[in-house]
Amino acid sequence: MSKKLIVGIDPGKTSALAILNLNGELEAILTLKNAGTEQWIKVIKSHGKAIIIAADVNPPSKKVKKVSSSLGAKLYCPKYSLTHKEKEMLTKKFEELISNKHERSALAASIKAYKTYKNFISRIKQRTENYEEVFEKLLFKKVENLKEALKVIS
Repeated sequence: MSKKLIVGIDPGKTSALAILNLNGELEAILTLKNAGTEQWIKVIKSHGKAIIIAADVNPPSKKVKKVSSSLGAKLYCPKYSLTHKEKEMLTKKFEELISNKHERSALAASIKAYKTYKNFISRIKQRTENYEEVFEKLLFKKVENLKEALKVIS
C-alpha cells in the first residue's frame, strides 16, 4: 500500500511541488525549472499516491487539472485565489524550508487542501489505523459512509 498524499502545485516556467501526507506533515517541497506535467507526475509518484492535487488559485490552471486527471486524484482549489498574506500565514511554520514564492504557493495550496479535510481524516483515524484507505474510499465515493468503508477494509 503506497502512502496517500496531498500535493500542491504551482505551475509555470519555474514550478513547485509541495507534498504532504495525510497527517499534514511535509514529505517534500521542490522547485522545477522548465518541467512539464510528465515530470511532475514522475516526482509525485516517487513519493506515493496523490489522492488530492491542490491549486492556490481559482480557477486552477489547465496543467494542474491535467495532473489531477492523469493521477486519478481529486482536484482541490480554494473558493477564491489565495492572497500573498494568506499564503504567508498558511506556510509560516515551514518558513525555513521555503526557497521561493513558487514553493510558498504550492505549499499554501497543499496546506489549504489538508485543512479542508483535516477534521474528517481525524474522525476516521479514531476508528481505524487504515485511515488512509478509508479516507480514499470516502473521498472518491467508492462507499456510502464511514461504517460501510470500515466493513470493506476489514
